[in-house]
Amino acid sequence: MSKTSPKNLDKALNELKNSEKEITRLVVNLIRFKSENPPVEDHDIQLFIRDFLRQAGLGCELHDPGDKAWALTSSFGDGNDGFIFYGHADVVPAGDPSRWIHPPFSGEVVGDRIHGRGASDMKAGLAAELFAYKLLYQNEVELPGRVEFVSVLDEENWHRTPIGWNTSDWLLTTGKLRGKACVMGEQSGIKKVCLGERGDYWVRLHSNAKPRHGSTPVYEDNACVKLFRVLESIHTTITKLR
Repeated sequence: MSKTSPKNLDKALNELKNSEKEITRLVVNLIRFKSENPPVEDHDIQLFIRDFLRQAGLGCELHDPGDKAWALTSSFGDGNDGFIFYGHADVVPAGDPSRWIHPPFSGEVVGDRIHGRGASDMKAGLAAELFAYKLLYQNEVELPGRVEFVSVLDEENWHRTPIGWNTSDWLLTTGKLRGKACVMGEQSGIKKVCLGERGDYWVRLHSNAKPRHGSTPVYEDNACVKLFRVLESIHTTITKLR
């Protein structure tokens, strides 16, 4: 990419400045989908996003990697690797609606705030990415590679796929999603680097020992003690890595 701005980028940015009402309406419409996870029962939000993209002239594809946790992908431009707009359309369950000041799936606008479950995590970010993706395409902004958009429904709680867990991992592993860089519009802001995920590592431990009566135990040859030793070793290793 040259040091100058990509062709037509200023045109897209000018359109963006005049699109506040349209973007607000998009956020509200996304919030009104009850896309709670768990459980993932309402996939209509992905169909709404599909229709939004189609109206903008963009193609897209819906994926079902084994457990109805649909993913939606869309792309334009050339090249095998490029830039990904990544978002999730599911939200944490709202709980008791009576405890909310405003109904959790109303998307009610009060002053300069939009209220609802998922307003910040991450229906607003999803709308921003979706709108930016549309503007780049419709204004024919010349970028040095492929641009992709993806929306998944299992960020809050992973779902099983044919290769394990997590729809995003399935998309990347199967080559349905490709890119060298990614933006995720979570609510961390733009002035700081956010630690997105510390990661996890699942371990299943088995311990063998000789069964003995409680009156004549052998401390070291005890299944529980052996597990304690391993857990202490794991804890020590993790502490060194922090």
